[in-house]
Amino acid sequence: MTRPEYIRIWRNSFEFDNFSNTEIAEALNELADGHATFSREDLSNVRGQNNPGSELKKLYCNKTKYGLKKIELSQILVRNMMSPNTRRKIESRPIIKALNRVEILAARNHLPTTHELSEINQASKYLGKKRKPQTRKNGKTKLSCQRNSD
Repeated sequence: MTRPEYIRIWRNSFEFDNFSNTEIAEALNELADGHATFSREDLSNVRGQNNPGSELKKLYCNKTKYGLKKIELSQILVRNMMSPNTRRKIESRPIIKALNRVEILAARNHLPTTHELSEINQASKYLGKKRKPQTRKNGKTKLSCQRNSD
């Protein structure tokens, strides 16, 4: 959708900003399916590193001998977060605060009322590189639908 440097949601990573070391360790244990065991202390050491997201992948790979499936880990973490047995209130998690902000922004972001306004929006540099105009057969300019590969 856009260049990664334009949008940054988490200070460290999705996992470490939204879940405790115990919650992440439990999710990793479930994901590892008996091939390895992770403790709260393992996660505490990883959290203290400069790039905890990258260190989490390394820890998982070192213990299980295969790569971390972050989507599956996220699914487990979110499922556990939604469980009625969780100790932490869901409203206190940063992901819920971020989703509430997205909801408010989306509600205020009305669709353009004319085709011309839609083209102007698409040509803005707000979320990416400006598209290059393309000339039509009738001499008028039209915006290209091709994305820049840079």
